[in-house]
Amino acid sequence: MTPLVIDGAMSAKASYTCAGKPARVDGVPVWGSSNPAVLTVTPAEDGMTASIVAVGAGDAQVTMTAQAGGTALTAPPLDVHVDLPHADAAAIVV
Repeated sequence: MTPLVIDGAMSAKASYTCAGKPARVDGVPVWGSSNPAVLTVTPAEDGMTASIVAVGAGDAQVTMTAQAGGTALTAPPLDVHVDLPHADAAAIVV
């Protein structure tokens, strides 16, 4: 599982191979988040990269699918766990 903190961001890049060689996809890959309350996923215009931003605490998966030669390609999901940043932790005053 990939760790992030709220307001943390990362990027992801799609690449496809067939028999170890780069493969061309048909159209634009589709990216998504299994839990938009935890992660937002904003793909680039060509769909080959996406920006992933943590917006809430919890767990989510980043998904990506594409078409190649009429066949649907689905990347293994990226599991992400988002924690509150330490600076937002509640203070205890005694």
